[in-house]
Amino acid sequence: MKAMSKLFLIIAGILVVIGAILMIIGGVSAKRQGVQLYPKNDDGRYIYTVDLADKDIAKVEIDASDADVRVMTGEDTEYIEFINFNENYYSISTTNKIVKFEERVSLQTLFSFWDGSYTFKGMRNILNLGGKPDGPKEILIHLKDTSKIKVFNFTISDGDISVATADSDTDYTVTMNSGNVVFKNVSTTSKVVINGNDCKVDLENCSFKYFASDIANVNMKADVKDVHSFEFTGKTGTVDADIEADSADFDVLISSDSSISYNGQTYNGNYSSNDKTTAVTEEFAKVHVDGEAIGITIDFTAPEKTEEETK
Repeated sequence: MKAMSKLFLIIAGILVVIGAILMIIGGVSAKRQGVQLYPKNDDGRYIYTVDLADKDIAKVEIDASDADVRVMTGEDTEYIEFINFNENYYSISTTNKIVKFEERVSLQTLFSFWDGSYTFKGMRNILNLGGKPDGPKEILIHLKDTSKIKVFNFTISDGDISVATADSDTDYTVTMNSGNVVFKNVSTTSKVVINGNDCKVDLENCSFKYFASDIANVNMKADVKDVHSFEFTGKTGTVDADIEADSADFDVLISSDSSISYNGQTYNGNYSSNDKTTAVTEEFAKVHVDGEAIGITIDFTAPEKTEEETK
């Protein structure tokens, strides 16, 4: 063997040893800092956990091909669980007060070996012999009742999204192709936006300042109060909204080639109240629904008076 070849072999051997040492040091350091290198196999469910307890997080962005997302409050600590995702096909970052999850199934994600430690690529995944997930994908967001997260952006191709029992000034934006969206006992002084192609939407006992939705084929049931702006645009399906408020305070504009029911009365083509089609003003809130061929039912229910108001 030539001297130059021997030299290259020696250098290669040294680099392998250095690499192995660095991997060991990195593993020990990650363990000390509580950083999870691999998803944990919990009876066939592969779970990767991002701890939010010591992080000042103001925004969560989720972009997944198909998954179920649940936001749950009432927890003692805050964290996010990513379940049954292939670690070669997604990235997670926690920078600038933002938790960002992106799932991308492409050659670029598979062969990007030199990203940061939170992208789950590189030699540690090649050497991970713990198995690969094949179950349904889930993202579980566990929050305290006093959570300071102000923005949730969910982009899902297909799946279900649910938010339960939250009271805050948080923005919620949902963009999806098809699936179910459920908000139950959710109150926000900010906005909720839901856009999609083929979706079932259930808003149960919710309080939103602004609600806007654009869904081509929809089945929506809404039970809302304290709403200042309720806007919907769609093509086919049904929208059934019960709004706890005095209808006299609202600019109502409803348009559909299908059936329209407003406060128990049936109308053809369109319905307009207050002779206003302008944006929200201090005096008038608005309910604008453009349904093309959607069956629309809008009912206002007068809010119950307090003891002080009845005196």
